[in-house]
Amino acid sequence: MIGMATVKTKKPLVFVALDGVVADFVGPLIKKGFPYPQDYHFGNYSEEDRKYVNSLFHDPDFYLQLEPMPGAQEALMSIIELNVFGGFLTARPHSVLEATMRWVGHHFPFVFLTSPQPVINHPDKAGFVREAASLYGGDIRVVEDAPHHASGIARAGGLVYLVDHPYNRNSDYPAGVLRVEGIEEAVD
Repeated sequence: MIGMATVKTKKPLVFVALDGVVADFVGPLIKKGFPYPQDYHFGNYSEEDRKYVNSLFHDPDFYLQLEPMPGAQEALMSIIELNVFGGFLTARPHSVLEATMRWVGHHFPFVFLTSPQPVINHPDKAGFVREAASLYGGDIRVVEDAPHHASGIARAGGLVYLVDHPYNRNSDYPAGVLRVEGIEEAVD
């Protein structure tokens, strides 16, 4: 049409959380006889069991034994093939970052070929999304499982694909949070 300018839009930039999205954090707990957590802070666990689980957050060996979520490797490859992968976005403690890099290198070695910084550790995921959006000037999306991160990211202007788990069903979410069964559905 004459007089109509064609506007090219940027592709979205997609960041993917590790635990609960591509890494099965809960599986080893279930194997040890713990119940499935009913909230993100393990409120259905005894105080002693919560202390034990919290100690795992700082145990590199625990992170190294995690298995990938079913379908995660294929879904991540699809995100990479779409040329929209921004990196893994995690808020893991610094004490387990070396183990995190080893785990990613073992289960997702292809990300090191496609991204200069495939693992981004940032304690404030919403703050990271704000920064990324201002630098990228485009659509930032995050595949996430944590209720507090999902809400914060959505309030920061990011679109969140919230991977469904019993522990994230008891929260009210702002606009911009879309519940998905798994990372594969987020790719679709």
